[in-house]
Amino acid sequence: MTSTRDSACPPLPGPPPRAEGAAARRPGALAGAAIALSLVALVPFLLLYADAHPQNDDWVFAVSAMDGGVLASMDRWLHAWTGRFTSLYLVSASPLAARSLSGWRLAIFLDLVPFTAGAWLLAGALAPRSAGRAAPWALALGLTALHLAGMPSTATGLYWMNGAVCYATGEGLAMGALGAALRCGAGRGLRGGAWAAAAAALAVLAAGANEVLGLLLAGGAAALLAAAFARRRPGAHLAVLLVAAAAGAALNLLAPGTLARLQSAAPAGGRHVLAALSPALAAAGRHGLRWLGSPLLPAALALALAAARAARADRGWTLPHPALAAAVLAAALSGTLFLPFYGGGTLEPHTLNLAHALFAGSLLFVAACAGARAGRRAEPPRPAPALAPAALAATALLALLPGSALRVALDDLASGRAARHDAQLLARYDLLARCPAVCDVPPLQDPPRSLSWFEDAVDEASDSPFFHRYKDGSYAAFFGKARIRLAR
Repeated sequence: MTSTRDSACPPLPGPPPRAEGAAARRPGALAGAAIALSLVALVPFLLLYADAHPQNDDWVFAVSAMDGGVLASMDRWLHAWTGRFTSLYLVSASPLAARSLSGWRLAIFLDLVPFTAGAWLLAGALAPRSAGRAAPWALALGLTALHLAGMPSTATGLYWMNGAVCYATGEGLAMGALGAALRCGAGRGLRGGAWAAAAAALAVLAAGANEVLGLLLAGGAAALLAAAFARRRPGAHLAVLLVAAAAGAALNLLAPGTLARLQSAAPAGGRHVLAALSPALAAAGRHGLRWLGSPLLPAALALALAAARAARADRGWTLPHPALAAAVLAAALSGTLFLPFYGGGTLEPHTLNLAHALFAGSLLFVAACAGARAGRRAEPPRPAPALAPAALAATALLALLPGSALRVALDDLASGRAARHDAQLLARYDLLARCPAVCDVPPLQDPPRSLSWFEDAVDEASDSPFFHRYKDGSYAAFFGKARIRLAR
């Protein structure tokens, strides 16, 4: 039998003595309240899936798969445009290729599930056993709700399949990979090997969803591995994560399609590190300050209080020093914003969604680290019992401020804007079934900001020749037309 000393994975601390009375009930009650608030906040976004419609690249990949099948479509795009093999498979296998709108809507909803599942796996690996079974669910659903409520563009992050699989799905796979690697210490032998294999597989898939995620995972694994070596702790599981993430990122970045896209997207005058670093740091500071004024700050306070309580109850539970965690995660956020400026000279809304997810998770983790450190002090200050519930209440109120993604989603639903948008597009599809090869369609009126970001019909007055060709070869081709244009 393998001993703990010889195991590649460090053992997790054993369960602490069970708390009794009100002290045991408070963490469970707080987790239950967080779960309830999170589920309520998610409802508007879930309802909007019923009014979502394909747009932009969704039509491109559907037409490609209809022409030659899923594998032939993947081969074409891997050589022509992208090396994102995970997301490419998901968009190529979209139910839209079978002309199923309801199937497509179900698919984009399922694209969000890995985000919550990955967050749950990671939260369960980080939380102390004394926190109870509800705590990982509270953290996972809370992060999902906070991310969606503050998402810069839900239209490109949730309701555009290409954006959803490259970012939300990929983020979930990355969190799952890290959580599986950390859970490696929960068992020895076959169990530890199974978690290591799961971490490697999830890391490769995450890197195949988005190369930035692969680089972030590899960098994070390298930092954790260095810390493990410095403290003379086993790190084989982290080495597995590092190798898998790096291999997946290499497969993505070295694919002919990725190299072709990078070459075509090079900024005028070439790529320069300093020229990309300045706007990246400015964007990190600007958006970071704005996001601090969102529900994230009181949510982080509530988590810090819960972590302090958990650290007092379980002295064997530790998290990294908050200053070290903050420095590493700030570098990760800056790198996430640097790469698009360096690669293409601009920051797209869907890439900003990734930055928001990283910022939200980082702030919560640093808050937990700070709370755990405060809880381990000999005589830690004990905050008022009502402070954590008050922080949760402030989180809910700030999520409803005008301009937040949650408020926009509620407005689109309550005003009927989302339902009217759905009706307009369904009427357009009926028109397209009857009109000639060159078809004129009415412009969409008052499109909902939470759902719509791209007009697929050609606007001959303002669209460039590139978009004429793009829309003719995707949207029009899907409906068997030579051109679908806006009637003026």
